[in-house]
Amino acid sequence: MSGELGIEGHDPHETNYVVIEFASVPEGFDITNVSQLVLQSAATGSFTVSRIFLEKGTAQDPVTEDITLDASAWWGWDSSHKNVDGKLLGTVTDTWGAIATNLDNADWSGWNKLVVVVDNIEG
Repeated sequence: MSGELGIEGHDPHETNYVVIEFASVPEGFDITNVSQLVLQSAATGSFTVSRIFLEKGTAQDPVTEDITLDASAWWGWDSSHKNVDGKLLGTVTDTWGAIATNLDNADWSGWNKLVVVVDNIEG
């Protein structure tokens, strides 16, 4: 499952969202076995992951639960990568850069979607 951010013509000051709708998960894919969420970039640049949360309910009256951001794995980031104030930050410096957060303790039952909030996309 994947989503794209920072496509050509985007506004880097806009808040961007990657949304995974559990109802559209491919048949046979067991999301309860997912242990990490990885965001990968194919270009140099930077972005901030400011929030990851589970959501259910209606758009007018949503119920959410935050997932703790844990910079447990890093690839392709320079020494400036940080986990500050619940945000995952970094600069991609080679062909592929990725950032991951641990989902081992996530309880997926009863939730409709997983939402990743990404800000300050540059590059």
